[in-house]
Amino acid sequence: MSRWLQIWQEQSSSLGPRTTTPADARVVAERVIDELQLNPGARILDWGCGPAHGSELLAERGIEVLLFDRAHHFIQAASQHYASCERVHVLNESELRELPEHSMDAVLLCSVLQYLDDTEVNDVLQLASRLLKPSGALALIDVIPKAQRLGSELRDVLNSDVLAVAPSAAARNLLALSLSLGRRLRWGLHLRRFEASELIEVLDRHGLRGSPCAHNFKPSRSRQTWIAKPQ
Repeated sequence: MSRWLQIWQEQSSSLGPRTTTPADARVVAERVIDELQLNPGARILDWGCGPAHGSELLAERGIEVLLFDRAHHFIQAASQHYASCERVHVLNESELRELPEHSMDAVLLCSVLQYLDDTEVNDVLQLASRLLKPSGALALIDVIPKAQRLGSELRDVLNSDVLAVAPSAAARNLLALSLSLGRRLRWGLHLRRFEASELIEVLDRHGLRGSPCAHNFKPSRSRQTWIAKPQ
C-alpha cells in the first residue's frame, strides 16, 4: 500500500485528510453537468469519490451515479448516506471490475491524480478507457500543473476552505490543512504535478485524447481540469 493510500485509509475527521468541501463539490457537480452536457439518464462513475458531497445534486438532475473509493470508511459513509437514493450506487472493488465495457457516459477523477503513482495512474486510465462509451468523457479535475508553486496552492486553499465558509468550518479546515502539510513534510510526500505533454502522452497510451479546460471545475484557480475522450 502506498503511503498516500495509507493516509486516505485513515478514518476521516477534522484531524484526518482534507477532502473536497460540500460547497466546492456542488460547484464541481454543476460544472460537470454543464461542460460534459450530461442529460437525465446519463450514467457516470466517480472514482475516488471521497465523501461524494456532489452526488446528491447529480442525482437530482436525473443522473445515475456510481461511487467508488479505495478508502473503506468513505464507502461505508456513502452507503449509509445514499441508502435511500435510487440513482446513487456505491460499489466495492469486485463490482467495479464487473462493470460492462462502454457503459459510462462519464468517468470523474476529482482531486485524485496528485495522489497516484505511475502504476495507479495507468490502472485507473485503463479502467476509464474500458468503461467509457465512444461518446463519453473522462474528467480529470483539480490536476496540479508542474509550474504551480506552494504559494498559489495555499492561496487557493485559504480562499476555498477558510474565507468562503462559516467560522467553525474554517477552523476545522485550517487545522486539517496544517496537519496535512505537516504529514507531507514529515514523511517526505509530494503532491504529483504534471506537465501538459506528460498527461497528453499517458492519456494517448490508453486511447484517450485530452486537453485542458479554460477553467478548473473546482475553485482552485492554479489547478486545471482536463477533459479526455476516446479516440
